[in-house]
Amino acid sequence: MSQQPQPSQQIGIAMCELQSNHSTCKRAEFTQTWAKYMAYALPDCRWIPLPSLGKESMALAQSWDLDGLVITGTRNTDSDHQKDTSLLNDFLDKQQPVFAVAQGMELLQTTAGGSLTPIPDDAPSHIEHPIRIQNDPADLGWNGIRAVTSDHNYGIPFETLHESLYPLATTKEQWVEAVAMRHQKAAGVLWHPERETSFNLRDRALIRWVFSHPPL
Repeated sequence: MSQQPQPSQQIGIAMCELQSNHSTCKRAEFTQTWAKYMAYALPDCRWIPLPSLGKESMALAQSWDLDGLVITGTRNTDSDHQKDTSLLNDFLDKQQPVFAVAQGMELLQTTAGGSLTPIPDDAPSHIEHPIRIQNDPADLGWNGIRAVTSDHNYGIPFETLHESLYPLATTKEQWVEAVAMRHQKAAGVLWHPERETSFNLRDRALIRWVFSHPPL
């Protein structure tokens, strides 16, 4: 007797609002870049865009019975912040996997009770800069030196990283650029993997690990 196929994992992708320079209307930042990236990184999953509805986004996510969450970062409004915070807390409380990008990674730190520090003007934040990949969480090939671009005004010095997190990447000045949670499947990166000119294999391995999928 043949086994029935297992239902696909459903992952919610938290969208953000953008203010148009030429209009007061708001539009969702869920571009083709994320659609292409999910097809590359998690082709074996179904993904559902979560609109930015502030705290109401959590109720919507719960009604869809999602299995995991991607926080895409680039928060521009109070509604985005409320949405990301409520979603993150809900998924972590339920021990469900979370992959967080850009400000989403910062939210892993602050939600845990950690702090953010203003980045000095001479720190390599707004330009492409090298980082050291470290602390491979599961023999993913997550190691070595690579260049990323992460455009942020605040960061996390190594010594202030919350104890519930451990670093996955740092700059030579010891600013943390990627983290994972110690006791559940949640990780974050400061850069945008979906914006890379050529998608990075190590980023794909990390996001697949978060959602308990084997490397491709």
